[in-house]
Amino acid sequence: MKKQLLILITLCISIMSYAQTIGDTFVDAFITYEITSLSPNRVKVTDYNTAGGTDVVIPNSVTPNSSGRVSGSANTNNRMITYIVTSIGNSAFQNKGLTSLFIPPNVTSIGNGSFAVNDLTTVTIPDSVTSIGNQSFISNDLTSLILGNGLTSIGGNAFDLNSTLTCVNSKATTPPTIFTGNGDTFGAANRANIDLLVPVGTNNTYVAATWTGFKTIQDGLDLNSQFLVNNIRYKVTSVVNSTVSVIDYDISGGSVVNIPATVIGACTSEVFNVTGIADSAFANLTLTNATVPDSVTSIGNFAFSNTGIISITLSNTLTTIGNQAFQSNNLSSVTFFDGLISIGDYAFQGNQLSSVTFPASVTSIGLGAFRTNMPLASVTSLATIPPTITTGGVNDTFDIGGDRSGIDLTIPTSTEGLYVTDPGALWINFNSVILNISDFELVNDIKIITSETEIKIISANTVNLQSYGLYNMTGAKVLTGTDSVIPTIALASGVYILKLDFTEGTIIKKIAK
Repeated sequence: MKKQLLILITLCISIMSYAQTIGDTFVDAFITYEITSLSPNRVKVTDYNTAGGTDVVIPNSVTPNSSGRVSGSANTNNRMITYIVTSIGNSAFQNKGLTSLFIPPNVTSIGNGSFAVNDLTTVTIPDSVTSIGNQSFISNDLTSLILGNGLTSIGGNAFDLNSTLTCVNSKATTPPTIFTGNGDTFGAANRANIDLLVPVGTNNTYVAATWTGFKTIQDGLDLNSQFLVNNIRYKVTSVVNSTVSVIDYDISGGSVVNIPATVIGACTSEVFNVTGIADSAFANLTLTNATVPDSVTSIGNFAFSNTGIISITLSNTLTTIGNQAFQSNNLSSVTFFDGLISIGDYAFQGNQLSSVTFPASVTSIGLGAFRTNMPLASVTSLATIPPTITTGGVNDTFDIGGDRSGIDLTIPTSTEGLYVTDPGALWINFNSVILNISDFELVNDIKIITSETEIKIISANTVNLQSYGLYNMTGAKVLTGTDSVIPTIALASGVYILKLDFTEGTIIKKIAK
């Protein structure tokens, strides 16, 4: 009997020694956790080992693994228990060299100094967080900040000493309490540089709650709202369709501009489609190359004028090019795709174009659109109904030093009357007129076969290849020649533009290698 009692007592003591205790800690994936609740199981983050790197993803829940020994009375059996991460402790990630951060959606509080003195550039506070402590993100490199809708309080100097912070989006309809004056939450010197975005209809409420002194304050990201992402400034053109236009560019981003097809609005999680380039967006800046994505349908007046740009890749969805859009640059080639409808006045005046082909969709080409392109020697129009142009005078669409006599014109077969000989015809005074078989016939007479090593051009009937040009997506010519077999083995994989000039016409195709 005594022996059985002794065994029972020993077992009880053993079980008690295995019990969990609030305050026990363990390490998992370089993050130290402290147990804060046993029913339900909750932990807070208390420390971080920089061996885990500068990009930190705090998990939503954690189960101690074999390397994560639990201190205190908890033993290895507790490694099968899952804990929910609900808070970030004081100074947990302070001065750890962090460059990016994910805070999970169950965290409700962020402690004092928790992410102070790091290299974070953007932070999103989840809707679950209700409080942010003093100096929690002080001395980082924040440029944008999203504050969740559950926030009720933000501590003193929480976002101070972030001199690059320019955009704050607060989603809470009731403004969180903040500090102003001594211990200013955002730093008194910073506020004047910050655009504040608040929920629709809450502007006055925020102002009354001392959210004042910002550069701007606006209710929601609505029509005509602006934001800056990667040196490109955008303006919202439709809230319903989530579209934006490029309106400006910070030249510190470099002379090569690759405009994205979609962009996430600064200080928001909304994805916008980039559908336009506004008037004067890049005017008078110094550029060399630009790529316009296939989402763009319009390029505004003066958009790229006087930039010195030497190559441009236009979108295949483009319908309109504005007045003087590419005036006074150094373009030696440009490719227009079917779907383009109009080219504005003086759009390409003063470049270095030697040839230009207009797809069948073009209906109008503006005053002086291609004048003073001194090398211009070849113009091809694939439209069966001639686009409207200007003939004669100082605003002649194709005027080269006073006349068109040095330019050869290629047009569809059976259209010479409409283009050249009928009364009122405007496509006159060219050096010669070459009849081009219809685009439909040309496409059906030509086969383009691609492989890993070559592009083969197969032509039927009397279609004769004169020359080809292969361009990369920046507009730079990478291959040229006259053979019907184009070697591509030395080219990098990617998408290219192939231009084929035949005696009977021109084909322009996108080719993938």
